Amino acid sequence: MAPTKQISANNSTYSSQTQSSAGKSNSHINKQKTSIRGLVAELLSCVNPDKPLVSLAVGDASVYPCFHQGQDAIKILSDSNSSGEFISYAPSFGLPRVRRAVAEYLSWGVRHGIKEEDVYLMVGGTQAIQVCTTVLATGRGANLLIPRPGFPLYEAKCCLSGVEPRFYDLLPEKNWELDPAQLRALADHNTVGLVLISPNNPCGVAYSSSHLLQIAETARDLNIPIIADEVYGHMVFGGGKFVPMASFAHIAPVITIGSLSKRWMVPGWRIGWLAFVDPYGSLKQVCFLIFFLWSLIHYTIRHN
Repeated sequence: MAPTKQISANNSTYSSQTQSSAGKSNSHINKQKTSIRGLVAELLSCVNPDKPLVSLAVGDASVYPCFHQGQDAIKILSDSNSSGEFISYAPSFGLPRVRRAVAEYLSWGVRHGIKEEDVYLMVGGTQAIQVCTTVLATGRGANLLIPRPGFPLYEAKCCLSGVEPRFYDLLPEKNWELDPAQLRALADHNTVGLVLISPNNPCGVAYSSSHLLQIAETARDLNIPIIADEVYGHMVFGGGKFVPMASFAHIAPVITIGSLSKRWMVPGWRIGWLAFVDPYGSLKQVCFLIFFLWSLIHYTIRHN
């Protein structure tokens, strides 16, 4: 992804001269660091060449050959391409068989099974975050509860969508759990959702069933959905256990974000999903807006 800062200091004079004559643009993009890789590229431009560099930036295990052993995904992809069955436009929300496979995968151990029509395929987890924040931006004053520390992209996408990010703290002395009382203090009638990342990026914790129950009950009382970022789902170590937030969708509606990038180590394929686990139909309007937005995006792509 290209660096965030595109114009060097040498071009600043040209930039200031042309701004007044150029068309107006989204001011949030100019002010916010909306690209993690762009921010990394900007930092790399300031590296001291006389000192060794240890990168703690974007992690990608797929670049190491030791993680390629036993993977047959490449052959499956090659066979699919060779079949000629998948070279035409796909349905806006993804091929039915793929949506069905994702629904079956997400339904493992979940009280309320997830149906094929509840799954929307995305261009990686990043686009799933963007679609969520865009659709939940209900108007002036809308705010979203996001964890701190957390994945920086949520704050950036909130700013792009005109949603106020409100940060709740993850407590290191409590194994990075959150405090439900803080959520209640932060939320108001304009709060549109609660972001929960489990297994957590960057803290690594996978929340227990009892803590997830607390969170679900808090979301129910606040009348907000839970956006469950489970991109690292099932990646637990040291005897840990991953419990999907969808297990508690009978208490509060859940929007699950996932992707192939981490668990299957194919981040370059950019395949992700949104899945709605909403047994009582609380999110019908949100689903409709995602349906409309995704249809509009694909129509634009196909006719340009």
